[in-house]
Amino acid sequence: MSHRAPWECSFAKEERSRCLPAKKPRSDREYFEVLSLCILQAGLSWASVRRSWPRYRSAFLNFEVAKLAHAAPAALLRRPGALRNRRKVAALVANAQEFERIRAEHGTFARYLRAVKSEKDACTILQERFRHVGPYTAEFYLHAWGGPYMLPERRRLTRGCSRPAGCCVRAGMRGSGPPAADPQRSADS
Repeated sequence: MSHRAPWECSFAKEERSRCLPAKKPRSDREYFEVLSLCILQAGLSWASVRRSWPRYRSAFLNFEVAKLAHAAPAALLRRPGALRNRRKVAALVANAQEFERIRAEHGTFARYLRAVKSEKDACTILQERFRHVGPYTAEFYLHAWGGPYMLPERRRLTRGCSRPAGCCVRAGMRGSGPPAADPQRSADS
């Protein structure tokens, strides 16, 4: 089954999944929406998220960073269509505030990401700067928007595979075969 990341991206949970490259976000709002998707989707089915996304977008102020940075989590929880997970909603607000700080420091979130030299550094920075982002969510976020990072060991492991590097390496595969267990997955939920 083909799909375009991040929607329904199994990130190598399913052997038969064909993950097409994501379209690169064109604005900070789109980068933030993808980050929010990665956080909100954790623990939910893709069918549920896909069905609910228009309501989530409306409830969370169209993922406008400046608006969310000044929103009260309790008020967002009361909005029609909002996900009722207090920790995730509080993380969205805190992450919008962090996005604002990054934009003040670097001008745009894209410019900030371009300054990061490797996927490992990007994953570490995402985990340090954003709430509700662990190792799996950080890697998934970079994969979900088609991040430019690809370490030499990933190139070697993914040679000949039609899936994006993150999918193959995350599964511990060399082009095919069953996915390996992901010990980090439970740490991100």
